[in-house]
Amino acid sequence: MGAFSYQADDGVRVAYHDWNAGAGGPPIVLQHGFATSSVRNWFLTGIVEALARGRRVIAIDARGHGESASLAIPRSMEVCVWHAISAACSTC
Repeated sequence: MGAFSYQADDGVRVAYHDWNAGAGGPPIVLQHGFATSSVRNWFLTGIVEALARGRRVIAIDARGHGESASLAIPRSMEVCVWHAISAACSTC
């Protein structure tokens, strides 16, 4: 597992984890649920291990969760989706 981050357009540092980066095919992108993190939601439960057999898996920590930073400005679902898409695209 590799842990990475990028700075989103709104200035927040968004963390993501990347497993099996050399695998072919389109990656599987995971977004954790409310009040958790990608490691707790996907890695510790064994889900990443099952999905990463022959596939690349990218899991994003939403801002203010896991290893991502938080800003005082309110977040919306649209912003969280944009962060997830940007994290996935920053790995290409």
